[in-house]
Amino acid sequence: MQSPPIPAKVDSVTVIPCPVTPGTFSGNKVQPFPIATVSGTVVEPVAAHPAIPQAVVHGTIVRQPHQGVTVTVVAPTESGATSLFPYPNKKEWHSSLCERCFNCESYCWMAWFCSCVSVGQFAAKMNQAGYRTINFNTTIIVYMILFVLDGFLAIYGVDINPHYIFLAVVLAQLRGLARKHLRIPGNGCEDGICSIFCMPCTITQMTTTLWARPSQVPGCDFTANPGALP
Repeated sequence: MQSPPIPAKVDSVTVIPCPVTPGTFSGNKVQPFPIATVSGTVVEPVAAHPAIPQAVVHGTIVRQPHQGVTVTVVAPTESGATSLFPYPNKKEWHSSLCERCFNCESYCWMAWFCSCVSVGQFAAKMNQAGYRTINFNTTIIVYMILFVLDGFLAIYGVDINPHYIFLAVVLAQLRGLARKHLRIPGNGCEDGICSIFCMPCTITQMTTTLWARPSQVPGCDFTANPGALP
C-alpha cells in the first residue's frame, strides 16, 4: 500500500546512530536517510525534506513524536559517528571542478543563477557540522544589500561588483572548511582562485560532494533546510 505524501515542511527529530539500547518508534511517517532500519538516539528538531524515501527507524525518543511528526536519520559513517556528508571517507571531491557545471540539473541552474542561495546552503551545512561561520540568512541579506549597492555604483560609473566579491570570499572560506572536514588535499590559494574565477563550477563541485542526490537535495530548494540533510 502506498504511503501518504509527506509535506515539505513538518516538525521532525534527528536520530543519531550510537551504541545505546534504544526504545523504539516505528510508523509510516518516518523519513530516514539512508533507506534502512537504524538504531540511535533522537536528539533535536530539524527540517524534513520530502525527497527522501520512507522507512522504519528505531531510536531512543528524547522528544516524543506526535501525530504527523517525521523522523529524519542522519547517515552514519563507517565508525558509527553521525555524518551530514555522504562521502565522509573519500578524501577527494566527488566530481572534478568543471565536470558538472553544464549538465542542466537543478543544482547546476542554481549555481549559475541563484549562487547566493547555494553558498548560503553550504554555510548552513558547515554550521550544522559544528563550524562557526556565516549563516544562511546573513549570506542572503548581505548579498542582496551589496547587489543593490552595486546598482547605485554602476550609475556613477563605478564597476567593482561588491556583491560578487563578497560571495567569492564566503565561498572560498566554505570550500576550505569543507576540504578540512573531508580531508581533501588543497590550500587556501586554490580555494580563492576557484571561487573568484570559476564560481559556478566551484558551487557544482561542492554541491555534488556535500549532498548524495544533489538534483533532489538541495535541488531547487531556496531555504536553509538542505543544510541539515546529507
